[in-house]
Amino acid sequence: MREKEVFLLLAILLISIFAGCIDFDEDEKDTDGDGIIDTKDMFPEDPNEWIDTDGDGFGDNGDMFPSDPKEWNDTDDDGVGDNSDPDIDGDGYLNYFDIFPFDPTEWRDTDLDGIGDIADFDDDNDGWVDTLDEFPLNPNEQLDNDKD
Repeated sequence: MREKEVFLLLAILLISIFAGCIDFDEDEKDTDGDGIIDTKDMFPEDPNEWIDTDGDGFGDNGDMFPSDPKEWNDTDDDGVGDNSDPDIDGDGYLNYFDIFPFDPTEWRDTDLDGIGDIADFDDDNDGWVDTLDEFPLNPNEQLDNDKD
């Protein structure tokens, strides 16, 4: 009878361990399943990241400049990080003058309606489509009746 009880207890213990009910190695838990235990993983809930060499808060796998704590992204892929790039989107317009510094297809918004002039059919917001407006950047004029 004693042998049956020991076997039953052993079976319950093994089932509990394999079912995850008992965790003897809590310190070796890997929450995100990336193969790095949580105590060694700087990003324990992100399966794509586990270390941040430069300490900028961006994991090395997604950091385009893993050894530069001041840079982590390069929107226009010109080799200059966005934080020090005078033209982030590479459209030829300096960020200071570029209303859309992350959009390489836009840089100006004449009527300040949030739509760049390239995509805006009415750049001066006067109600006239630019193709019919003889003064597409002047909201006070649409037609040149006197041809001056």
